Amino acid sequence: MNQKLYHIIIGNYYYDGQYCYLLDYYNLSLMSDGLQSEFNEMIKSIEKYHGFYVGRYELGINEKNDNIPTSKKAGDGVITANSSLTETYMWYGLYTKCKEYAPKSEDKSVVSNMIWGSQYDAIMNWLVKNNVNVNGNVFVDDSNETGENENDLIGNIYDLYKCHIEWTQEGYVSGSYYSRIGRGGNNYAFYYPSYRNMDNTPISDYEKLSTRLTLYINN
Repeated sequence: MNQKLYHIIIGNYYYDGQYCYLLDYYNLSLMSDGLQSEFNEMIKSIEKYHGFYVGRYELGINEKNDNIPTSKKAGDGVITANSSLTETYMWYGLYTKCKEYAPKSEDKSVVSNMIWGSQYDAIMNWLVKNNVNVNGNVFVDDSNETGENENDLIGNIYDLYKCHIEWTQEGYVSGSYYSRIGRGGNNYAFYYPSYRNMDNTPISDYEKLSTRLTLYINN
């Protein structure tokens, strides 16, 4: 995926200002600067290496192996991460768990992060170019765990129609309301892969909310 990506960081004191410490930031300004820096590094890598990697499955937790984050199919000790779990509580917990997959360091070849909204858009555009209808509904039996439903597989990516809403780093604000955008479908509503869900504030702790890992090459 070599499309040029752009994104705007939106912060909100009521949420990010109070919970930025969960991401190891002292205040909202430092958090905004940190997220912007991460986004700039991701863009730089994509422009240099002409793309990024995306998890085939929604974010998982390997309970058999010290609760490490994974992008493997659910089952045999791997469960789908969601914002109601202690290990991935709220948007902040899911974001942190994504970072743990491949933390940035000199000896790492890739860096992990929660998917950006613009990256999700790039995936949708790539699927459209490959004649996939990402704006229409198809019937997919409910599946509570990532990778369980073989009918929910497009472009070699699972769970874009069902399973959990996939939280992104994209912010949304309308008046005093602030949320982080979720994408795709879930078991509670009949949405389609390109659907943008604006209903969940960063402190939402619903089982229906998960996310998806992305990787970019370390510069």
